[in-house]
Amino acid sequence: MNILFTPGPITTSPAVKAALQVDLGTRDPDFTKMVANIKETILKIGKADQSYVCIPIQGAASYGIEGILQSTIGPNDKILVVNNGFYGRLQLEICRAAQKNHVELTYQEDEKASVQDIINLFNNDPTITHIGIVHNESTSGILNDIDFIDKLNRKPIFIVDAVASFGLYDIDLVKLGIDFMIASSNKGLGGVPGVCFVIAKRDYLMQKCAGNAKTLTLDLFHLQEVYEKYGTFRYTPPTQIFNALNVALQEHQKEGQENRLKKCQHHQKLLYEGFTKLGFKGFVDPSIQGCVVTTFYLPVDCPQFVQNELYEYLKKHYIFVFPGKVTQKFTFRIGSIGELTEEHINHLLQRVAEYLQHKGIKFLLLKNVVNPSCQPKKTLMKEMKVNIFIDLLGIANDVGNHLRGLKQAQEELNQLRQGNKRKHPSIEQRSKLKKMNNQIPNQRKNNQKVNNILIVDNNLEKMEQKEQFEKEKMKQQEKKEEKDKSDEKQKKKKEQEKQENQEEQEKIEKIEMIEKTEKTEKIEKIENIEKQDKLDKQEDREKQEEEAQEQHEKNDQKKIEKMNIILIIKILKYRLYKKFV
Repeated sequence: MNILFTPGPITTSPAVKAALQVDLGTRDPDFTKMVANIKETILKIGKADQSYVCIPIQGAASYGIEGILQSTIGPNDKILVVNNGFYGRLQLEICRAAQKNHVELTYQEDEKASVQDIINLFNNDPTITHIGIVHNESTSGILNDIDFIDKLNRKPIFIVDAVASFGLYDIDLVKLGIDFMIASSNKGLGGVPGVCFVIAKRDYLMQKCAGNAKTLTLDLFHLQEVYEKYGTFRYTPPTQIFNALNVALQEHQKEGQENRLKKCQHHQKLLYEGFTKLGFKGFVDPSIQGCVVTTFYLPVDCPQFVQNELYEYLKKHYIFVFPGKVTQKFTFRIGSIGELTEEHINHLLQRVAEYLQHKGIKFLLLKNVVNPSCQPKKTLMKEMKVNIFIDLLGIANDVGNHLRGLKQAQEELNQLRQGNKRKHPSIEQRSKLKKMNNQIPNQRKNNQKVNNILIVDNNLEKMEQKEQFEKEKMKQQEKKEEKDKSDEKQKKKKEQEKQENQEEQEKIEKIEMIEKTEKTEKIEKIENIEKQDKLDKQEDREKQEEEAQEQHEKNDQKKIEKMNIILIIKILKYRLYKKFV
């Protein structure tokens, strides 16, 4: 397992890792409900009242910072940015890129921001409407004060970057007068990177921030409007990361924020003391040091020390550390958050000490560096057994020499006693006898030392046997789990095939039904056409008959008219005939 001594991402718990293996749908009601619970828990951790809303944003915490600065700073506003590290500079860079009015209050990277400087600058400049500050500047590990709003002569829009501190330190948004705050899914909350959260004053956001952002996807007004209207995301959310965060928040609530803070502070103290004993110097004064990350100077004046070599050496032992983000000094950073233990810290310090020893760099003895209360890992046992074996050989040699000297002295003493029974021993003989008697306690001490080392060796062997048994047990459990997974997978596959066959059958039946329906419709259509043809033909015949009838009647009328004309002519002829005759 990799051990991350970094300020984010962090070493996560097995349950969080397992949650990443679950696939969820973005529009599924269970996922929507889970996101609502996550937002509610985030607000609860920040002690926010009903005037606040939680807006999740896909991406790194920097996305949330840009979303806040883009959305809340209008054309007539100006923000005071407190800068004593990388993330203070990030706020300045965003303001410059978005062309937001700003003024900066800059310190050295190992200096804590002065509350009095902030008060003086703000009170003397009436054009300043916003203040932006990083609570725990993870560039160096400095913890800046954020409890000064009630000391100002007017209320600004207060923006706090609490990415490194949220979930560890007690942050009361209402009491501190925070209007907008950014948090991350990893670091103190114990999840993995990929989601950030903006806790915002809803009324100010919805009434004052429309149209301020020069971006669409990071426009907080637009995002909250979509959430309130549809209850879901405008853009595709990382469902697996949300599921892992949901598990991490459950662990956070179970452990308790105060207990988690104490654990991280304890680990930071052990790391600081350990690296200090190895000869490294801290970058920040301990009085202003937070518990998330500690920055140390690199020994640049030591030509044997190569940072990349140390990094690769630690990486071979599954340990990962961070290079420094300090721009003006050569440093490296050691994180103390996440699922770390004293055993992990022991392991790191031992590996660093080994590298220094290998490079011939002077350092304190290992026994003065590590915490003796921690049990060594199995990876260290072989080295310890080799050292114990070497010590045993040396002690055995010393014991042999003492035994031989003691035997020789005993023989000389016996000879002396036999030859001089009534004589007192000389000064030289008394000196030999005294020396011999002094060797007896030394022999007892060496014997005790041998016994102690043998006991340690025996304990180590028992530990190895126990770990071997646990390893075998874990292997059997893994095999059983793999078998169960395989059976479950096979079962799911069969069910899927059955479902696919059923769907295929339904599809075929549907196609047949459609074809049957289409065939029926075609037959009906043909019958309708034939029927229409018959009707058309009948109408044509009737029309022809009518036309023929009309023509016949016309012919009859013409005949009658012709007959009438002939009759009239005959009458006229008859009248003429009568007249002249």
